[in-house]
Amino acid sequence: MSKDGALVTIDWGYDIAPLLTKFSGIPFYSQTFDNLDLGIRDEFNQILVGFKGSLPDIS
Repeated sequence: MSKDGALVTIDWGYDIAPLLTKFSGIPFYSQTFDNLDLGIRDEFNQILVGFKGSLPDIS
């Protein structure tokens, strides 16, 4: 997220996480949340998570 906003899209396939990993070099995975006990049930309830490495210690 930045002052300009965030990248949001709703049109992708289930291969999006491996493709993002391949082209960015950052590990991604996708997670679908479906839990009626918590009231979570929706057609668009999938998130993508990317893991950025830690910054090098330059001190």
